[in-house]
Amino acid sequence: MSSEQTEDQQSELTPFGTAAFGIFLLVLGGAILCFSTQIETFDFGNHDPGPKAIPVATGIILLLGGIAQIFAAIFKENLLQQISKKTETHSETETASPKRVAITLCALVFYVISLSYVGFIVSTTVFLLALLKLFGSRWGEAIVSAAAIVIFVYVLFQLVFQVSLPAGSLF
Repeated sequence: MSSEQTEDQQSELTPFGTAAFGIFLLVLGGAILCFSTQIETFDFGNHDPGPKAIPVATGIILLLGGIAQIFAAIFKENLLQQISKKTETHSETETASPKRVAITLCALVFYVISLSYVGFIVSTTVFLLALLKLFGSRWGEAIVSAAAIVIFVYVLFQLVFQVSLPAGSLF
C-alpha cells in the first residue's frame, strides 16, 4: 500500500475520531459535573467560590469542548458524508489491532505495579516510551515527548500543587 493511500484512509477516519473524542469529552464533562454536586460547600461569607468551583468549571469546559468537537466533525470535516460512504477496506488504523490492545493493557499493568518499586519518574518514563514506540513514534520523538510529559507532571504536582508523587522502594 502506498503512502498516498494510507494518507487518504487516515483523512477519511479523521471525522470519526473527532466525533468520538467529542463524545468522550461530553461524557467526561457530564460525569465531572455530576460528581461535583456531591462536594460539600461551606459558606464563609467572603464570596469564596468554594471547593466546587474548579470541578464545575472543568466540567463546563469539557462539555463545551465536546460540543465543539462534534460540530467540527459534522460541519468542518463532513462526518455525515463519511458515514454515507460505504468503504469495504479496513486498515489497521481503523480498528484497533488486538495485539496493540493486549500490549497496551500489559504495559498499563506493568506500570501500576512498577510505581511502588521504581517510583513515578522511572515507571512513567518507561511506560510512555513503550506506548509511543508501540504507536509508531521515532526514538528521538519518543524520548523527548516522554521526558517533557514527566517533567511537566513532576513540576506541576511536586512544585505547584505540592503533592508528592510515588517514590520507589528500590531507589
